[in-house]
Amino acid sequence: MNTRVPKDRRRGRALTVLAATAMLALTGCKGGDLVSYDLPNPRGLAALVDAAPITLGLVWLRTAPPQIFPRLISLGRSRRTFAREGPVTSPAGVGAGARVVTPACRFGARRRGDRPGATAARRDRGGGEGQKVRDMAHTRDIAFVVFDGVKMLDVAGPAEVFAEANQFGAAYAIYYVSPSGKPVRASTGMQVPVDGRAEDVPDPDTAVVAGGDVLVGRAIEADLVNTVKNLHARSRRTASVCTGSFILAAAGLLAGRRATTHWRHAGLLARAFPDVRVESDALFVEDAAMYTSAGVSAGMDLALALVEEDHGADLTREVARQLVMFMQRPGGQSQFSAPLDRRPPRPSPLRAVVDLISAQPALDHSAAGLAARVGVSTRQLGRLFAAELRTTPAKYVELVRLDHAKALLDRGHTVAETARVVGFGSAETMRRSFVARLGVSPSQYRDRFATTEQGKDAPR
Repeated sequence: MNTRVPKDRRRGRALTVLAATAMLALTGCKGGDLVSYDLPNPRGLAALVDAAPITLGLVWLRTAPPQIFPRLISLGRSRRTFAREGPVTSPAGVGAGARVVTPACRFGARRRGDRPGATAARRDRGGGEGQKVRDMAHTRDIAFVVFDGVKMLDVAGPAEVFAEANQFGAAYAIYYVSPSGKPVRASTGMQVPVDGRAEDVPDPDTAVVAGGDVLVGRAIEADLVNTVKNLHARSRRTASVCTGSFILAAAGLLAGRRATTHWRHAGLLARAFPDVRVESDALFVEDAAMYTSAGVSAGMDLALALVEEDHGADLTREVARQLVMFMQRPGGQSQFSAPLDRRPPRPSPLRAVVDLISAQPALDHSAAGLAARVGVSTRQLGRLFAAELRTTPAKYVELVRLDHAKALLDRGHTVAETARVVGFGSAETMRRSFVARLGVSPSQYRDRFATTEQGKDAPR
């Protein structure tokens, strides 16, 4: 039986091999990169890539098994050809040991045997007109710091943003490290697998420190602080999510910098670390390659901003649409905060005034009227408010009215009715206060927080 391949088919195969090897050469691959991968006759292909003479290619072609040709075509077309060696967890932390596919021989991506930092050294030698392409193609390692009690969404949310960006042309490789190098138990009770200690992963482009309730109101373990210091020293930029800022502050990395954290703990961060300039309303803050975000879901806003910094607005917009997120969320985190809970000590003469303002915000609470109730001058009243409440009488009255307005809007009251009931006088005065304090108008606030019913499908 004649099994000889027809001449026209052999010619087509020859052209396929030459085209595929040309594509491999353009991606910067060397023959040695191919030898250890699961390919039929890999050493023959390696020689072809290195030497690439037509005669050698035709000789190799006649000995190659037929199943190699679809593999060659896929190799030549894809920039994500080879899987990085080692048990790397999947981007969202699901499935220990899953392999992350990354560019193995494209514009300085990390190859097996590289020492940590070699990737960056190769990348630094680049330049010229191809820099923009290199920026898109080379792998950026993201290292998440996790620990027992870590808030799961602080990890999974930002990680999913980076993983989604890979679907649109980015190349992020995600690692998870813990101080002990062992799996940790998250706030949900779920066990989070890790890739080892900080020293077990390559030098990261970005170190991300997750948060958790266990970080607040107690000393942070020295091993956790040292892990963060280790990664920060080897990273281009460092970020924290939610209360992860407490670890950065404990490591001395926020001294003299602007930072934010969850709105509930912003005051504690400012008191515990007075050398940190806390911005309590910001969703995220960047100060000299140090990024901090507000509570929980704000970590996804920060991750989007980092993707935009790396790859531009067009790719990031696609990621935001895919994840059903705002490209830039309107307003600050104050719109999510709880009602004002700041009262003077019981012996203070301000106690009766503060209780009256909270009980009846619509009354005329002018400085002169409040001073008369306390029996002091308006100047002395201002000193008392500054010393005990860290604000002025007028600002305190405005904040109380704002809290009452938010509560009424939450229950579905109209903007005009709310403004009258809480003492703003007019809807326009209340609108200016909302925009100045919360970054959103009263109607926008009501639409977001009044009810979840409007997000449901209408009955059919």
